[in-house]
Amino acid sequence: PAGLPGWLRAPAPSPPPAPEPLRPSSALGEPDPPGTTAEGFAMLAAEGDALIRGRLVHRLLERLPALPPEARRAAADAYLAANHPDPAVRAALADQVAAVLDDPAIGALFGPSSRAEVQIVGRIATPAGDYAVSGQIDRLALDEAGAHILDFKTNRAVPESAEAVDPAYVLQLALYRRLLADIVPGRPIAATLVYTAGPRVIPVPEAAMEAALARIGAMQAVP
Repeated sequence: PAGLPGWLRAPAPSPPPAPEPLRPSSALGEPDPPGTTAEGFAMLAAEGDALIRGRLVHRLLERLPALPPEARRAAADAYLAANHPDPAVRAALADQVAAVLDDPAIGALFGPSSRAEVQIVGRIATPAGDYAVSGQIDRLALDEAGAHILDFKTNRAVPESAEAVDPAYVLQLALYRRLLADIVPGRPIAATLVYTAGPRVIPVPEAAMEAALARIGAMQAVP
């Protein structure tokens, strides 16, 4: 008779600990919610409207590139008319989206080789430990030459340069870029912030993203 291997009767080894979860959009932590004062409620109301406008802009930037350019404005107007009561806001949002899609610096990135709302998950190793990352890329253009990440920001305050960008946004793009590097090894990966209120297109330097990743362990250690 054949002998049984020793591992068959030994307890199964414990699995390695799961990596710390990390969401790119909140990698630096969430701000404290406003208090229950009149000022705090006003902040919540204003933020609520901003979130609504942001969702509408993101949805238009997701859907309109698939339409012929001459059909986009009518489609945007129809969608906004069904989702926002203020005609002035609707017109402003439609103008913002049209300006982004027509911007010569990024217009080609809305072509057939791009996709909107791309889910991305993976694991990133840092000196402070491994992190499980889950996020969503607003638009990803990918071909044999490389990849380009577009991240849309609907903030009313628009920075003048990459140096003035919120560090959380730089880290968000850095995490996406690192995960993509494992998916498309050897290809260059660029990342660009698009502030729709400008619109202002701000390419994020590779050095800035690498520096953000180098600091991630210290950031996560802050309680």
